[in-house]
Amino acid sequence: MDLIIDAYNLIFQCGLEGPQRNPASITKSRNRLLQLLSSLLPAEQLAHTTVVFDAKRLPKQESQIESHKRGIRVLFAVGYESADEMIEELIAAHSHPKDLLIVSSDHRIQNAATRRKAKAIDSDVWLDKIENQHARDTDQATESKTSQPQQTRTHKRVDSETKSLDWQAEFGIDNQQASDELVREIETELGLHGPDTDDVEQDINEVEHELKDVDWMQEFGFDDD
Repeated sequence: MDLIIDAYNLIFQCGLEGPQRNPASITKSRNRLLQLLSSLLPAEQLAHTTVVFDAKRLPKQESQIESHKRGIRVLFAVGYESADEMIEELIAAHSHPKDLLIVSSDHRIQNAATRRKAKAIDSDVWLDKIENQHARDTDQATESKTSQPQQTRTHKRVDSETKSLDWQAEFGIDNQQASDELVREIETELGLHGPDTDDVEQDINEVEHELKDVDWMQEFGFDDD
């Protein structure tokens, strides 16, 4: 899923700005936003995330209009009337808009997304969702380490894959049967009662890598096929 964020809209809607609005404070707000996103989003999602900042001119701390910071694509809307205009252009140029999520409370941007059948969500609503999901994942990881200090790699794989169904349950989708079937499938495939092998560990690593951002697709209504 590709993600485009209306940066200053998110900053101001969610109270991420500092007490003053001067160049130094705005720079800190930008850095604060990028740090927050890098701490909340999976690495795979960061690679598909674009953050767009309003800019009449390039900030003196920046050397170019487009850069990558903390794994995130960062754009400054130099030469555009506003970030809105640049985001509209990005939406129009996107090759698969149904796989695109726009984060902005600006109705102009949301309408541009809707026209291309992309999804749009208010900045504060989106931030609440990802913070809540991150908190749940952190709590589950802590509980798992506390209750199962000797947990095997195979069991970790089962936990990782079944956790990806959590967001479906949040929206009223019954995932118990799917979860049970998934556990049985993995147990059969890997032979939980047999000796560990290098092949098993390789399978585990591949599955964990592929499933890290399935939650995002399900949370915002994207198909994961």
